[in-house]
Amino acid sequence: MKTQSEHKFSGLKKENPFRVPDKYFDNLPEKIQVNIHAHKKAIGMPVTRIIDYLKPHLALAAAILGFALIGYTGFRYFINRNSNSNIRNREIANQL
Repeated sequence: MKTQSEHKFSGLKKENPFRVPDKYFDNLPEKIQVNIHAHKKAIGMPVTRIIDYLKPHLALAAAILGFALIGYTGFRYFINRNSNSNIRNREIANQL
């Protein structure tokens, strides 16, 4: 017994309904090469500006500077906090 999908497709023709024009592939490589060369001429060489070259380097330098600044600020905060607690401990010890 045929399944439902086999029954649906049993009436269709088994030939390919698509065709390629005659001698289509005879000159296809030449057409492709002509289109590639025409496209390259239309686009031209890309213009690289100095800012396009420097932009990623400047971003990296800014990130490194930012991390260094954050690290320095944190370091100074902890140093000041520890030195203030040492002064307070000495004051307390002197008062006793």
